[in-house]
Amino acid sequence: MAGLDVVDYIVFFSVLLISASIGLYYRFTGGKQNTLKEYVLADRSMSPWPVACSLMASFMSAVTLLGVASENYNYGTQFMIINI
Repeated sequence: MAGLDVVDYIVFFSVLLISASIGLYYRFTGGKQNTLKEYVLADRSMSPWPVACSLMASFMSAVTLLGVASENYNYGTQFMIINI
C-alpha cells in the first residue's frame, strides 16, 4: 500500500480550509442566533420532523452503518426497530 500523494494532501487541506471558511463566515456575519436559547433550542420554533431526523442521524454512526448488515444477518431485523 502506497502512502499519500501530493494530490491527496491538496484535496485534504482544501476540504479543511473550505470547512473552516464556512464556519468563520457564519461566525462573523452574525446569523440569526443571538442568544443561547436560540442556538441550542432554535427558539423552540422547529417542528418535530427535523429534530427526529437529527437525532436519528446522530445516533446512527458510521460504525453502526457498517455493522448493521452483519447484525441483521445474525439476529434478524429487530435491530432496526430502534429507528422507529
